[in-house]
Amino acid sequence: MEWYQGGFSTAQLWLNYVAFLPMPWLLLGICAVRAEALGACALVGAVLYGFAFTYFAHTTLYAMAVGAPNYESLWQQLGPTYTAHGALMVIGGLLFAGAALRSKSLPAIAVWLFSVGLFVNLVLALAPAPDIMQTVGTAIRNAGLVGMGYALLPGKHENSLWPVVQAGLLAGLSACGTVMRKRRRHSRVPLPRRAGMLPGPGKGSLEPGQLAGMVVLSDNPRTEAFAALESVALPDLESRSKESKRMNAFRAFLVAVFLVIAGYTLVVVANHGLNLLPVFFGDMTRMQWPGQFNLDFMCMLLLAGLWVSWRHRFSAAGVALGLAAVFGGALFLSAYLLIESFRTSGDIRKLLMGVGRVT
Repeated sequence: MEWYQGGFSTAQLWLNYVAFLPMPWLLLGICAVRAEALGACALVGAVLYGFAFTYFAHTTLYAMAVGAPNYESLWQQLGPTYTAHGALMVIGGLLFAGAALRSKSLPAIAVWLFSVGLFVNLVLALAPAPDIMQTVGTAIRNAGLVGMGYALLPGKHENSLWPVVQAGLLAGLSACGTVMRKRRRHSRVPLPRRAGMLPGPGKGSLEPGQLAGMVVLSDNPRTEAFAALESVALPDLESRSKESKRMNAFRAFLVAVFLVIAGYTLVVVANHGLNLLPVFFGDMTRMQWPGQFNLDFMCMLLLAGLWVSWRHRFSAAGVALGLAAVFGGALFLSAYLLIESFRTSGDIRKLLMGVGRVT
């Protein structure tokens, strides 16, 4: 409404105030219902989030009292206080989201939407982007809140679509693992029995050329049992060798990415200075193809930041690394993945999911 009207109106501010009134209690209400599962960290996050929105509700009354014409004018009058409460909202929301993801007491897709909305709000607040674009992050964040609230309704959490999708994915992965195990078992084909050098067997004795129907004896020092063991071991060694070569090739690619982007960035900074953000968001406001590409790329950066934070279980260090991924882009991710590839000894599962999630 503000964008359409070209500024604040009394009706819009009252509507804003009414919408803000329940916001401080939403996360606290979720904590009250899922208190045992979510724990103290979620409660602290909910309190910080609610405290921030209590202040935001106050700002709408303040805007009507002083006759602020638009959001920019209001923000200039409130200054650092408004920014500080915005930071409290993001910190509190991320604390709550991290606790919810760890406890698995709320639908993951709803919690992720809430987290993505917070990240979008944070990035747009730090960047010189138009105020109207904050509605994007707000819409995503509120969609997550709606999903979490819906899950609290009786019987809705268990019957929601997302757990069904998760079960389907897990079943598919389990089936793939079963097929691979069966293929490995079937590859160990029983060896044909060969006639021995001794007379025929008596009752209850071992047949010449056969040991309990499993090991074939022969006059060759290299027994067929050893050959069978070798036939299983060698493919495993060859497979590990191939994986190692692929990982080394991936590391070489990461080094190349880092060097190319670092060199290119140094040239651009030397020629044009450190004014990336005005150019980046300026293209987005013009609603042309460069802006569309920048918006798409920003969403990819947000996904990368969320993945890095998730990989570290949304710990304080994980959130810091996630923010570094959002603002550092491929320059940061190439160095991060290179370091982590050595820390995980080249195990791609640990590299993608984190050490603690792979046993």
